[in-house]
Amino acid sequence: MGSLKHRTSAILLVTSAPLLTLVYVAPASGATSDTVAPTVIAQWDMNEAPGSTILVDSSGNGFDGNIGSAVTPNGTSQFFDLRSHKSGTPVTPEHLDTVPNYAGISPGTRDYSVTIRLRWASALPDVNLVQKGQGSVHGWKVESAKGHVRCQFIGSLGQATVKSIDYTSKTWADGNWHTVTCSRTATSVSETIDGQLIGQTNHVTGDITNTWPVSIAGKTKCDNVTVWCDYWSGDIDYIQITTP
Repeated sequence: MGSLKHRTSAILLVTSAPLLTLVYVAPASGATSDTVAPTVIAQWDMNEAPGSTILVDSSGNGFDGNIGSAVTPNGTSQFFDLRSHKSGTPVTPEHLDTVPNYAGISPGTRDYSVTIRLRWASALPDVNLVQKGQGSVHGWKVESAKGHVRCQFIGSLGQATVKSIDYTSKTWADGNWHTVTCSRTATSVSETIDGQLIGQTNHVTGDITNTWPVSIAGKTKCDNVTVWCDYWSGDIDYIQITTP
């Protein structure tokens, strides 16, 4: 990810007794000032060829994962098919992409953002897009509830959630591509969709560290009887995790 750059200008102080003159100096052609880009912790581009079984982390950190046998990669994105949400429906872990636990993926106490570009049209209640941890575990998740998006972070000092439905009636399960970012700082959690800040919850969450895998499109520990698997259906273009 390249650095963001912006043009700069200067004010030159010129003296010639007894006068003091301020002269505007335009920036030289190509003159720039670097803004530090976020550090990429993990980047799953979801561009594996059909039949691939390894989910490749292109960040260089080696956080590779596994592509479920029921997931369909097409070289540019991955499709997750529709699963029944009726009680007692068989558990199908092959519907998921998973990334084994790596210590470097947990937020710890860092500022931390999860971004996912995706499209879906099935407005099922409470389906999980991507998560690390579940239940009351100190972790995080991005989920959809009837097309509304939720960001949740649970840490040693508390829990913070942003629900898009609290801010807008719009749903994003419309079959179009959307980019969702859930961010956690020391004092807040925020949700951004397609570059627009949807909402923010001011709450300290503390340390977020666990040994769970990253699970994409549903839960890894479930039985669809006492714990729903919350399988999501749609296409994912990429998932990125960053820290400032």
